[in-house]
Amino acid sequence: MLVYTLTHDPIPTTDPNALAKLIGPTRAEILTTITIGTPTGTIQRRTGISASQLARHTAVLRDNNLITEARHAGHTFYTRTPLGNALTGQPVVNGGSSRG
Repeated sequence: MLVYTLTHDPIPTTDPNALAKLIGPTRAEILTTITIGTPTGTIQRRTGISASQLARHTAVLRDNNLITEARHAGHTFYTRTPLGNALTGQPVVNGGSSRG
């Protein structure tokens, strides 16, 4: 039997601010708040931004294929795309079910 020790490099640590450095802190917060069918009111409550700021930031996220937008009965709902999920490193959960 031949035995030799393996050296393992430590797992690189992920910078918790990496996404904010890439797309900006407000857009990063919006992207991580959005899950599946997250209404605008929920995003505004969790991020503390105005409707006009949210519209501007979600337009950029949508135009870069990080989120999708759906409208129903006068409400707008957002869902992260697979690319958006990959950037956040978060599993997809249905956390946006409340209307707002």
